Amino acid sequence: MDNIKVINADILDNHEKDIMNHVIDKHYKKISRLMDNFDSIILHVKENNLSKNQKKSDRPKKKNYIFKLRVVFGKDVFESSNDSWDLGKALNEVFQKVEREIEHKFRESFS
Repeated sequence: MDNIKVINADILDNHEKDIMNHVIDKHYKKISRLMDNFDSIILHVKENNLSKNQKKSDRPKKKNYIFKLRVVFGKDVFESSNDSWDLGKALNEVFQKVEREIEHKFRESFS
């Protein structure tokens, strides 16, 4: 898992990092099966602490996690983004979108 780069991972606490690492490990294996020699995986992590109805002076109640994922394979770049109040759900969905893109691209190239 040398070619995974997580940007802004320091904004997450230890429990959130454990969840993130578990999800990344699971999806890294699947992407490795789909593509033998991809160049890199870059995951951007952002966090928004305000809900739509919340004022800046209010204490934040929940975190809104925003993820942007990029998988580079030669000239091909597969990207997706997602946000959710649930860290695991947001991460799983962002990886699943990229996996579907990869499957679609390689299904077309073999037809």
